[in-house]
Amino acid sequence: MSFEHDAMAHGVERLLLEQLRAGSADWATDRLTRATSLWPGFIDWPRPDFVFLDESTGASLAVEFKPPAQAKREYVTGLGQAMTYLNTFEYAAVVVPRWTDDRFDLGAYLKKTLNADCCASLPVALFVYDRDATDAEDTMAEVHLRPRLGEAPKSPRLHSRRVFWSYWRDLSQYDVFCLLNLMGASRPRRFASAFRQFWRTRMVTGRALTWEGSMRKRRKPRSPSYNSERINADLSLRYIGVIDTEGNLTGLGYELLHLGRLHGPDSPAFIRRLANLVLLGGRHLDLILWVDEKQRTINGRRKQDAGAFFGALDKCLQDDGIIRHAPVDRPKPTFLRDEQKLWNKLGLLVRRDGKSYFHPHIGLVFDWRAIMTATNG
Repeated sequence: MSFEHDAMAHGVERLLLEQLRAGSADWATDRLTRATSLWPGFIDWPRPDFVFLDESTGASLAVEFKPPAQAKREYVTGLGQAMTYLNTFEYAAVVVPRWTDDRFDLGAYLKKTLNADCCASLPVALFVYDRDATDAEDTMAEVHLRPRLGEAPKSPRLHSRRVFWSYWRDLSQYDVFCLLNLMGASRPRRFASAFRQFWRTRMVTGRALTWEGSMRKRRKPRSPSYNSERINADLSLRYIGVIDTEGNLTGLGYELLHLGRLHGPDSPAFIRRLANLVLLGGRHLDLILWVDEKQRTINGRRKQDAGAFFGALDKCLQDDGIIRHAPVDRPKPTFLRDEQKLWNKLGLLVRRDGKSYFHPHIGLVFDWRAIMTATNG
């Protein structure tokens, strides 16, 4: 993945979501209504480019997007990916360019495939674009969604926090490295064991570090926050792909650990790679693109102070089906709690006075050069 791929996929996501919520998606079935929103959960695997959920009917749609200028087999693979999503979701779709670089009519080929007798009952839609996949006049549904035959799979269990991006609360880059280092020692251990050691030797003793390198406040050995902090750390690392569902280091985890051992966890190389994993694998880039678009629609009066701005941003994202409504018992007033803090720590926001990342009358100002460097590097 790259910035270009994810930015185009985001544009397609916005286009299809707007059609569904406007009731103008003639390609959809009646189980995808105006109540459709972005999938309010994070999928470990399979990992579609984006997923929609209609909570009024329980219907789900997973979408695979393919950018232009790829080999033919990449697009055929995209159709195969979409088909496998039917093991997890009720419907699937694939979005591809109409023509390949050698002027092969890819759209007609995949349409013929989906309309063949062997595939004619599959609930898979095909979208084809000529130049701009984000343009409603350029992106056409060549194969509409068909009703699903038989019982649809049960939707993946949603975590209580229910966000489509990687969950992150209080882990610093030093914490990440320490946990990975414990897991990747000469005698590898799983996350649960590594976190116990991290808690005992770092958090309890006050040796754990903040993003700025300051000592954290000591935790009591039997602190009631242990379980919540363990779960938060597990979700953060799992959702960016450095540990798997069993708590083992993945290939990406060993790669990030190697960078930390070679350059240090406070090095630009380590932080840039961590930002890459958060933005792409963790889908924070998609969230950033939504925030940047929606904050422009907020009335200037709501942008005079940070509290009013983030409250208005939350409501805007909720009303447009991008995030779910904040839990009633939420500990903070807005659903987006620490995401903007994480972006600031990773150097993805332009700060107003060297400290504050909120800009009165504007909102958040993203450092697109830093974001593109992280996602393409």
